[in-house]
Amino acid sequence: MVPDLFSHKSLQVAGNIRASVSAIDPEVKLSNEMLNQYKYSRSKWAKKGKKWDDFRKGFQLTKEEISAFKKKRQPPLIVNVIKPAVEQAKAMLTTNHPQFSTTGREDSDSRTGKMFSDLLSYVWYISDGNMRLKKAIDEYYVRGMGALMAYVDPFADYGKGEVYITDVDSFDVYVDPNTKDPYGRDASNILIAKVMTNEQISIAYPQYYSRVKDSKTVISDNQPKSEYLDSDGRNNTISDMWHTKHNIIDRYTKVKDLDITVRGNNEDHVFTNEQFQNFLQLPAVAVLVQGQDPQFITDQDTVRDYFKVIQHYGKEIHMEADQSPDPQTGQPSGAPVMASGATSPTMIPGSSQYMEILDMKDLCENGIFKVKQIVVTKIHRVFSIGDVKCYDGIMDIPEYPIVLIMNHHDRTPYPQGDVEMVGDLQMQINKLESLIVTHATNSTNTKIFYPRGSVDKNDYKERWGNAGSEWFEFNPELGGKPEQMYPPPLPNELYKNKSDKIQEVERALGIFAMQQGDSGSAPQTFKGTMAIDEFGQRRIKSKKDDIEGAINALAKVVIKLIQQTYTEEKTIRLIQPNNKPLELQINTSIYDDFGNVVEKINDITVGDYDCIVVSGSMLPSNRWAQFDYYMMMYEKGLIDQVEMLKKTELVDIEGVLNRHSQMQQLQSENQQLQAEIKKLSGDLQTAQREVVHADKRVEVEKFKTNLHKSAESVRASSQVNNQLAKNQLNMFGQNLDFEKKLASMKYQSKLQDSSRDY
Repeated sequence: MVPDLFSHKSLQVAGNIRASVSAIDPEVKLSNEMLNQYKYSRSKWAKKGKKWDDFRKGFQLTKEEISAFKKKRQPPLIVNVIKPAVEQAKAMLTTNHPQFSTTGREDSDSRTGKMFSDLLSYVWYISDGNMRLKKAIDEYYVRGMGALMAYVDPFADYGKGEVYITDVDSFDVYVDPNTKDPYGRDASNILIAKVMTNEQISIAYPQYYSRVKDSKTVISDNQPKSEYLDSDGRNNTISDMWHTKHNIIDRYTKVKDLDITVRGNNEDHVFTNEQFQNFLQLPAVAVLVQGQDPQFITDQDTVRDYFKVIQHYGKEIHMEADQSPDPQTGQPSGAPVMASGATSPTMIPGSSQYMEILDMKDLCENGIFKVKQIVVTKIHRVFSIGDVKCYDGIMDIPEYPIVLIMNHHDRTPYPQGDVEMVGDLQMQINKLESLIVTHATNSTNTKIFYPRGSVDKNDYKERWGNAGSEWFEFNPELGGKPEQMYPPPLPNELYKNKSDKIQEVERALGIFAMQQGDSGSAPQTFKGTMAIDEFGQRRIKSKKDDIEGAINALAKVVIKLIQQTYTEEKTIRLIQPNNKPLELQINTSIYDDFGNVVEKINDITVGDYDCIVVSGSMLPSNRWAQFDYYMMMYEKGLIDQVEMLKKTELVDIEGVLNRHSQMQQLQSENQQLQAEIKKLSGDLQTAQREVVHADKRVEVEKFKTNLHKSAESVRASSQVNNQLAKNQLNMFGQNLDFEKKLASMKYQSKLQDSSRDY
């Protein structure tokens, strides 16, 4: 079910439209006629697509084929090889969410360009884009064409509106048969026609429900029929006769419309006619300064400031020196202040200004703005339920909101799917499996032939009969004895033929057994397995190019819808691969002290942007090989730890990073403490050495002191002894002199005595 595409403005326009009761609106009539024409042109493709759609689901036999199997007493078996191959292809092509890359076409848009990448990811996330894309890829493989669509839900986000992406049933899409573009961009018309119940309409289109619930419309089921059955003889038809239903036609047509460009006064605008009329009524201000060219103020925030000046001072103003005393100094400050009138005694020369209130129409008529009409492509949409026209208006987007994905495109809107290419191989596999099972059944259920009346049948059955054996009588005139009959063995080539057919199906779809986890066909080495896996993906990369091209075309439409829908302040949060939320704030207003909007930050409503899907971002990658590669880059210092951890399957990468940061911090602190301890240990050793040296110096000093005392004592004793010796020597000399004198006296006395005697 495709939701409504209306914006808020479209809802207001649609509310003013009233369908005619007496006659069918010409636009609704045109939609019905166009649907019948396109339906006839694509009837063969739709019937063939339904056949292969049922074929993929396991409805692969017709009534005639089932009867033929039963006549041959063969089981009508179906070994569905196609379905798991298609599912594997879908899984590979949607392994990861697409990554978008956007850039602004002008320098002024480059700052906001990166934000659109995140906005596209946000739209993909809220739309459950991978599930929608899987359905489109499924129809791309099976029917040959899938379809994606961008739309606006005006009721989402509490009435602010949200942009979504959805898939559209390709059987509901009717394209101009002359289109040749693989994405349907050159189609003159694209229709979405389907049947919905009253209950579905009340949910999807509540604004129209009261007008259409009681309308009488002829219901025509657009879904093709298929005659294929499953092995039990059941078809894939679902009937519903209990609900009131209505035909819904949503027609999109490319038309040429006139837009108006307004350039001048350092501004550049593109308007529709209605927007241009509103633009002409906007006010402007002309500022005249003596000796200078007129200056035209068109920025509405600045215009409001000039209006306040005119209201307070008038149209003529001048600047003069402030004569009021300064509160601190008491002297006039002399600062320039605004004053009314053209002149005054204290006027600053050359400061006189004259302001005149104008509007944009005056500026356009006098050539300040250059106005030019340009022809642009837009989408005309007509939406009808039954015979009631609900909406008729122009969508301000250059391309269809519906993007087709065509497989094996042959320059027509009726491409061929991959399942059709392998349908005959699947039928052969079914027949081979039926033959193998029939042979196994016949081998276990033996046939015993015996002459009529020659043996006791019950006795033989009881004694050596096999489970499931069959007994047949024949004419006794032929003679013979009871004999068991076995079917001839099947050749091994038959089993090999079945295996070869399965491989051919997988090869045609670009899916190989090893990519589905078949270890029997994998190389023995890790590197060899990675190489084979990479080479195997080359086949499916052709499909990847088709799908990425369609997403690129759709993203351009989504960007336009984002700019038209997200016009108010909005905060968006996205979960990054490292489980860290990313917060986006768009159209954030900055206010001055008076509550006026000064500017907008991240204004996404203006500018042109180019967008592409990063090639291969949705395909699978060998996580172990990728992790080894990132680990090698990390070890060489080419990337940081965060980029390396993104390629792991850690649940809480942010927590790991925080804990690792704490560990690094603790390690750094530990290293600092170790260095401090080492330094303190060195200081302690130095201090201990100094203490030892000091003790030694003290001991030496003590020893020196004691030695000095001993030396002084010895010196004193020596002096005393020397003095005593000197004294004794002096006494000895004196005694000797005395004795000499005494001896001399005695000798003289003796001489005198002798002379006397003589």
